[in-house]
Amino acid sequence: MSRKKPIIQRLLIPILLITCALIVYCTHEHPPFDEYQIVGFTPIDTVTTGKLISYGSTLYALYDPSYTYTWAYLRTYDVSNPYTPTLVSSSNIDNLDPYHYLTHADTFVFFRDYPSPYPQNICVFNLNTRQLVSIETDFHAYSLACKGNHVFISSSDGLKIWDISALPNYTEVFTDTFSRWNGRLALLDTIMLEVYDTWYGNAFAFWDITNPEQPQAIAQGDFPLQPYFIEMTHDFVFAFNSGFIYRYSYDFSDSLSLEDIYHLDYYYDDYMVSDTLMYLLRYEQIKIIKANDFSIEWAIRRYRNNIAFLCLELYEDKIYTLTRNKGIIVYERREP
Repeated sequence: MSRKKPIIQRLLIPILLITCALIVYCTHEHPPFDEYQIVGFTPIDTVTTGKLISYGSTLYALYDPSYTYTWAYLRTYDVSNPYTPTLVSSSNIDNLDPYHYLTHADTFVFFRDYPSPYPQNICVFNLNTRQLVSIETDFHAYSLACKGNHVFISSSDGLKIWDISALPNYTEVFTDTFSRWNGRLALLDTIMLEVYDTWYGNAFAFWDITNPEQPQAIAQGDFPLQPYFIEMTHDFVFAFNSGFIYRYSYDFSDSLSLEDIYHLDYYYDDYMVSDTLMYLLRYEQIKIIKANDFSIEWAIRRYRNNIAFLCLELYEDKIYTLTRNKGIIVYERREP
C-alpha cells in the first residue's frame, strides 16, 4: 500500500515552474504597447502615397492622391506648436518618382533619373523654390548625403563632393577616385561615415567634413558586411542588412565593435534613428526600439482597419505619420 506524498512535495514542482516563468518574463522587459497616444491631426484628403520631411520647425508633405506612385503635390506646415501643424502653403509640383528617391537633407530632395543610354542623372528638388534640376553624370551614384549646400556622393567613380549653392549650376569641389562600389553614407555633425565594397572586401571610412571642400580621412578599416542602409548616432553605428540590424560602438579607431543584433520580423517600408530610439514603419504599425537595448520595444498599431501608415518623421520627440486617406497624425509617448 503506497503512501501519499506530503502536500508540500506535491506542490513543489508547480511552484518551481511558476517561479521560473516569472523570472524569464521579468528579465525580458517589454513595456506596454499602448503608451504612444494620438496628440494631433491635420487632414490631407485622399492621400495614397507620400513622404514627410522635417527641417527645423517646418514640415513638408510630398504626396499624391492617385495610385500612379508619383508625388505631384507639396504642402508646407509650421510645427512650432508640435501638436497643431499649421498649413503655410500648398501647391502643385512636377511629378517626382519616389521609386528613384535617394535621400533628402535640409530643403533638398534627391532622385535618380535614368536617361537612355546609361548612366544616370541626379535630380535635385528644392522644397522652398519648388525647382527641379537634373544634373547629367557619367557615373553611378550609390548613396547621397547633404549638409548645407554641399552634396556628398559615394559613386562608381569614388567619393565626390558638389557645391550646389548656385543651381542649376554646380561645382565639384572634391573627388577621391579610390574605387568603391555599393557605397552607403551617414552624416552626424561634422563627421561622415562611408561604408563600401572594394576589390578586397567591405570597408569603412570616417571623414572629418568640418570643411566640406577639404575633407580629412580620420580612420579606415574593414567592415564585416554589406549593408542596405547605415545610420550614425553619437554613440552607435547601425547597419541594416538581410533582415537584421547590427549595432556597433565606435571611437574613430580602426575598428567597429559589434554590440548587438536585432532580428527584423517583417520587411519595413520606412525607418528613422535618433540618439535614443529606432523607429521602423510598416503600413499597419510602427515599432519603436530602444537604441542601446534591443530587448526594449514598443509599438503603435493602426487604430482602425482603414488606416495605413505611409511614412514617418520626427520633431521634438513627436512622431508625425502620413496615413492613407487621412492625413498627418501626431503621436507622443505618455508614461502609463
